[in-house]
Amino acid sequence: MATSDPHLLVRPVSSGDEAQLRDLFARLDRPTHPLPAQGRVTLAAVDPRDGSFAGVAQYAPGGDGVSDVEFAVADDAGSRGVRSMLALALLRRATADRRRQIVAMLLGRGRRAPLAA
Repeated sequence: MATSDPHLLVRPVSSGDEAQLRDLFARLDRPTHPLPAQGRVTLAAVDPRDGSFAGVAQYAPGGDGVSDVEFAVADDAGSRGVRSMLALALLRRATADRRRQIVAMLLGRGRRAPLAA
């Protein structure tokens, strides 16, 4: 099992991060559109050396306490523990927001795998 990359930091995505998001989605091995940000909690794993995104994770808060979660991790960052790092940070945030169920799909490497918590 890969350990988290000690050089990456997790932080919320802001409106000024459009270039980093476009770059991240260009580095996925299959075409996909950037995750919508409006009304969603979005976190990014950021390389502080150049500001690039290794991955993002997000959920949309729902009134019923259930949130769908999406992850997008660059193919060149997949073995660096980025998914685990983002999942833990997102779960902590969701717990603070009183989410009672998280349902997730992972994007990248041409496959989808469910993640439930």
